[in-house]
Amino acid sequence: MHTVIYRLEEKDDDAIADLIRRGFRWLSSFNRAVHVLRKDNHPIYNYSFVATQNAQIIGSVRSTYVLLPTGKKIPLLGPIVVREDFRGLKISKTLVQKALSKIKKNESGVLVIGKAPYFSPYGFDSQCIENLQLTGNVDPFSLLGLEIEKGIFSNEKGSVRACP
Repeated sequence: MHTVIYRLEEKDDDAIADLIRRGFRWLSSFNRAVHVLRKDNHPIYNYSFVATQNAQIIGSVRSTYVLLPTGKKIPLLGPIVVREDFRGLKISKTLVQKALSKIKKNESGVLVIGKAPYFSPYGFDSQCIENLQLTGNVDPFSLLGLEIEKGIFSNEKGSVRACP
């Protein structure tokens, strides 16, 4: 089957929100720091993508802006979700690569909340953001950064906040 990847459009928002709810149903998202950062925050459509097969949405990566302690806006990659019956087909990898290729053209850095073994092949690590943290119920080692512009996070110290 052929997978089609296209830029997220506003018309997709409800379907993607449902896919995210189903994909992360095991999480109590309302008490998670990630939920607070993304709540009421619109996706950055240029950095968010949808995967479809036979006109059905099977996966998505969304990006939103967050604020660093100095007030600089920076993209937060994710959530990344693939329908359960399509996992293992490298759809999430394709979505992440597509989003990062767009982000790298326009931004000085990007954050993600996830597992280092999954995101390190894309260049993410925790050392470049060692003085940044998330508030709330979150694994402190799950915040990772990717410096597109060397040293972008070096003057940042404190909590990452939701973008108003």
